[in-house]
Amino acid sequence: MEPDFETARTAPAPDPLFTQAFSALLARFDYGDVYGLALLHRHFDLAEGEVLYETSGPARAIQVRPLHRDRLPDDATATLWRVEGEGLAALQHCGVHQPDQPEPPPPSGARRR
Repeated sequence: MEPDFETARTAPAPDPLFTQAFSALLARFDYGDVYGLALLHRHFDLAEGEVLYETSGPARAIQVRPLHRDRLPDDATATLWRVEGEGLAALQHCGVHQPDQPEPPPPSGARRR
């Protein structure tokens, strides 16, 4: 589980050797314009099976909310992962806001901090 934001924000900056190696790896696969680093953190707990789902609308506002994986739209794209074992686990997905479709109801069972 990711640390809460107050803990994560006190993490030291990445070691320069790490950032150089990471940058070289991205360049090797020509991913430099697509992938980067993020400070993993949480503001609240997610219920079992939930991920964060991000949408934006015409007002240039971004909304990020919990959504159960089973309710993700077919066109949702994973945009944030954490290392899990020798693979990656998607933490957040993005979708296209469609104003003519109602927003999904808030999830039940999520514990807020």
